[in-house]
Amino acid sequence: MIPSQKIILALDTKDETELNALLKEIQGQDIWLKVGMEFFYAFGAEKVNDIAKNGQSIFLDLKLHDIPNTVYEAIRSLSHLPVKMINVHCTGGLEMMKKAKEATQFFTPPPLLIGVTILTSFSEETFKQTFPKNEMNPFILELAKLAKTAGLDGVVCSPHEIQKIKEACGINFLTVTPGIRFETSSTDDQKRTLNALEAHRQGTDFMVIGRPITKASSPRLALTKILLGENP
Repeated sequence: MIPSQKIILALDTKDETELNALLKEIQGQDIWLKVGMEFFYAFGAEKVNDIAKNGQSIFLDLKLHDIPNTVYEAIRSLSHLPVKMINVHCTGGLEMMKKAKEATQFFTPPPLLIGVTILTSFSEETFKQTFPKNEMNPFILELAKLAKTAGLDGVVCSPHEIQKIKEACGINFLTVTPGIRFETSSTDDQKRTLNALEAHRQGTDFMVIGRPITKASSPRLALTKILLGENP
């Protein structure tokens, strides 16, 4: 069994009919909801308030990455929203992450602040194209340690990096893992993947799951199967 509070359902849609149908399907489920860029840019902040009324915790996934003061002011501008987790890119640097953490004081209560390491869409080849002088796994680990130094609560990483990050940063340093896929689902644009039960056994704190649930004929049934450790 996988605890339901480990599941973050990705609401990656700009179609309001599709969104409403999905929210109805998973109403009453004790899971988190992820609001990403596609949702936020299509519907705006007011829709975040609307979905929060159902009582589910919200992860605002905007992956902020800019100069330190701009990120500080952006987070301050978002502080009226009822969200419990937000994120920035670790590659924005130590000072940017420190300013992001400082800005969470404007929320009541402050949300978890998570740093994105390397996107799970990156393969080894893509990583080498982008960071030719580095090796991916050590680079991810260094970003995680930098995030901890900055005072962040954890990082977004692939399921393959969970144990190494826990060893380096401590068991209480959170890992949020997208890249959750199953034998019955396409990997789509994800490259470094595991299924939900494997990620749970690796010790992840949260797993972000989108299309295996949202594109299922019955999202509620797919979620139920995942919680039981089965393929949806």
